[in-house]
Amino acid sequence: MLNSTRQTLSDTDYVTMVRSVYADSQTMIYGGLAAAIGALVSGLHTGSVVLFGFAIAFLVVGVARYLDMRAFRQKDLAPADKAEAWHWEIRSIIGGGVFAGLNGAWCLFAFAGLHDSFAQLTATTLSVGTFIGIAGRNFGLSRLVLIQTLLIAIPLAGGLVLEGNIYYVLLGLILIPLFASMYRVAGTVRRLLLSAMHGRVDATKLAEELDSALSTMPLGLFMIDREGQVLVINDRAREMLEIADDADVVGRPAAGLIFFAMSRNILTKATAHLLIAELSAGDDNKLIIDLAGDRHCEVTSCTRNDHTVLMLEDISDRVLAETRLNAMARYDSLSQLPNRSFFSEQVSARLSEFAAWDQPAPVMVIMIDIDDFKHVNDTLGHPAGDRLIHQVAERLSGLFGQSSLVSRFGGDEFIIFRTGEVSQTIAEEDAAAISAALRVPFDLGIDEGMVTASIGIVLVDGARTNLEDVLTRADLALHNAKAHGKACWSVFQDEMDTEYRQRQQLKTQLHSAIEKGQLFVTYQPIVDIRTRQLVGCEALIRWRHPELGIISPTVFIPLAEETGDITNLSRFVLAAACRECLNWPDHMSVSVNLSATDFRTTSVEQMIAEVIETVGLPSERLIVEITETALIEEPEKVSHALANMRGMGVGTALDDFGTGYSSLGYLTTMSFSKIKIDRSFTRDIASDERALRLLRSVARLSDDLDMTVTVEGVETEEQLQVIIDATSIQHAQGYLFGPPLAARDIGELIQRMTHGTDERVALPDSVAKQALT
Repeated sequence: MLNSTRQTLSDTDYVTMVRSVYADSQTMIYGGLAAAIGALVSGLHTGSVVLFGFAIAFLVVGVARYLDMRAFRQKDLAPADKAEAWHWEIRSIIGGGVFAGLNGAWCLFAFAGLHDSFAQLTATTLSVGTFIGIAGRNFGLSRLVLIQTLLIAIPLAGGLVLEGNIYYVLLGLILIPLFASMYRVAGTVRRLLLSAMHGRVDATKLAEELDSALSTMPLGLFMIDREGQVLVINDRAREMLEIADDADVVGRPAAGLIFFAMSRNILTKATAHLLIAELSAGDDNKLIIDLAGDRHCEVTSCTRNDHTVLMLEDISDRVLAETRLNAMARYDSLSQLPNRSFFSEQVSARLSEFAAWDQPAPVMVIMIDIDDFKHVNDTLGHPAGDRLIHQVAERLSGLFGQSSLVSRFGGDEFIIFRTGEVSQTIAEEDAAAISAALRVPFDLGIDEGMVTASIGIVLVDGARTNLEDVLTRADLALHNAKAHGKACWSVFQDEMDTEYRQRQQLKTQLHSAIEKGQLFVTYQPIVDIRTRQLVGCEALIRWRHPELGIISPTVFIPLAEETGDITNLSRFVLAAACRECLNWPDHMSVSVNLSATDFRTTSVEQMIAEVIETVGLPSERLIVEITETALIEEPEKVSHALANMRGMGVGTALDDFGTGYSSLGYLTTMSFSKIKIDRSFTRDIASDERALRLLRSVARLSDDLDMTVTVEGVETEEQLQVIIDATSIQHAQGYLFGPPLAARDIGELIQRMTHGTDERVALPDSVAKQALT
């Protein structure tokens, strides 16, 4: 049976049938693409990774079959070369069989593995459509049609049966004769064409069998002569245009049928005129028209020998799938707002319009960033974060309605585009309204939460700018708002652009500053306040810029964190500090600050172990200082690293204690050996009893936890004496004992204080000059 085509046909007929299979690559491409899209949409709908695999497989097989067709077209197959034709038939069977097998497996998985109605409908619809294409395109080779029929029909029917629902079972049984009939249709078409080629069947029988084939076609078809009269119309075309079965339309004008459909609201007036124009043009073309009931139809016209054939295919499912894909490509699924791409597309179009008008067109862009959104995700979980994003989107949409374009730009960032009457006053009013709206508690599912936002605003002439410039300025304004403590807004000023360019230049220069020897380390003394003896120093990095002079760490450290160079800086300070500490007395230690970025991007304990091993510094002489920022951003990594460092013998200190909202909690959960009380506690202790009580309480708590305490910012003898008299604090640092000094000067100071009395030794002249610079 599988060899019947090759064995029963003459060499010429067999070669012709093989050529027919390779004749229409476009239909094959459309079928493969439709299957891939269907599997992809189903995968997105159900979340099934397997369906994504089917989508990829359909694309791969489709490309392989297309390349095979190209190879065939390049092959000059002789009209009677039956052996070569047999080779290409085998290749077509392999490619078609794999594609049909994928369709069958897809259907079986949709019913047996997913139990999702949309996935099942999509798989069934496209697989049945694929088989219809098989019957219409591969009819020339019976073996190919049979193999593909079995590979699609059996898994599909099996999947329906496995679903367990009696109606699905019945549907599966019904599909078996349907596929069998389509297989017969393919054979019928093949025989009809062969009969027409040889003239062995009379015209009446050919017409009857052709009519039978047309009646079973899933596509609507009618043929029109040069006068515009209908010659042939099949049942599917009657159904789609709602023409009664007993209505005699053959020989009547096709335009009359179209206008009749328009009068019954099956076609719109515009669509009716479009179809008539297509018939009059007499060209090969494709167009998509809308039908009643939100249906869509693809019309393919083909004109040969003064006869025009129109084929109508219902593509409603395909259009629906494309609409959904288009929505997914343009809108953010979480907030339902336009995404970055669609926002950019719309705003760019508006700016182009303004430029074309060549008239002033004030526009305003508001960029909004939720403050500490990562903290919401980390503490309440990502579902709570998703709920927050959704509710923020709703509030922003409610504030601005249809007058503006509101978009989720990504993550926790939103952007608003406004035109018309915009001004500085309106910008500030909008920013205030946004801030007030976000301060109303949000329902986060497991808890309520209030958030703040940093807001950047730019006001420009839309006719004299482009999207990239607008977004850059809005981002600069947003960055300025964040730099001023968050929970505020900033309107773009020209000097922000200058600052931005300077920052970018500094980022580039900072990257090579270590290699050029521009970075150096200074050391601030840490003193035992009762013996006035040095117990250690804090290592602080400095940058001597060849043009700008000494640049403050408050400027270049954030730049290093942005560029990722901070770990290189930390490693440089760590190595320099450990080497310098070897020159000090054995009882002295050196303290080095590490950034939150260090814990996020590298193994801190490994970096420390490598440095102290290379330098040869005993681990107990190194103290690592960590700010609360690192604890908030990377709590798990920091906790693990602290435990490992304590195990190595390295000291660990919580820096700037008291400035964060949860410092007390960190003392009980993290492995710290020392805390450093922030200078804000020291400033007023000599004159403010309340400040002194706070300092005394912190010191007492630290004693209870068996931690060494260092107080920062000691600048006067009066402050020092109060600390000695009222607290049990052991160590202090501040300008009373010395500013951060270069390595040579700190060595001289150490020597003086080590061999001096218990009173503070005056700074050497070189040290005093260093303090001034």
